[in-house]
Amino acid sequence: EIRHVKRYSIASSFMPTSGTILDLGCGCGYGSYLLANEHPLRNVTGIDYSEEAVEYAREHYSLCNNSFAVMDLQLDTDNKYLADGIIATEVLEHIPDWAAFMNNVIKWLVPDGVLFVAVPFRDDTAGRNQYHVKDWPFDELAEVLISSGLTIEHSIGNFYYASKIMVARKPGVQI
Repeated sequence: EIRHVKRYSIASSFMPTSGTILDLGCGCGYGSYLLANEHPLRNVTGIDYSEEAVEYAREHYSLCNNSFAVMDLQLDTDNKYLADGIIATEVLEHIPDWAAFMNNVIKWLVPDGVLFVAVPFRDDTAGRNQYHVKDWPFDELAEVLISSGLTIEHSIGNFYYASKIMVARKPGVQI
């Protein structure tokens, strides 16, 4: 779908052109593929809860600079990943324990690292999506990012692409 590709195009523009990028909730892996293919110096890891989706991603969208892993993003994990950039597009609304999810994001994001989050606009005329555990108004999303220690750099609402987008940065090391 064009909206999916456009969200990844926007996300890519905020990510470093080299280094480690995590694509959280990568689904079938096409977005991870786009990120890795655009900048060969990126090392992109797509992570999803679904074993079937990750297997599909491995079979159809693997490159030498991307990989895929199965993981519950809410579980307390070790610092297996350290990322210069993290993308979570259309995933946060599916996470019941968003506080645990954000704890992992903060653990994995290196100082001065960038987080790109996109959540859908809620269309009240269509009713609530049965797979969404939470709708994210801009102010609540901003509050979560700020209370996690991140600095919001961009806030974009785009009805055409049906997303609310925030780009935040983890503060760098103070000298």
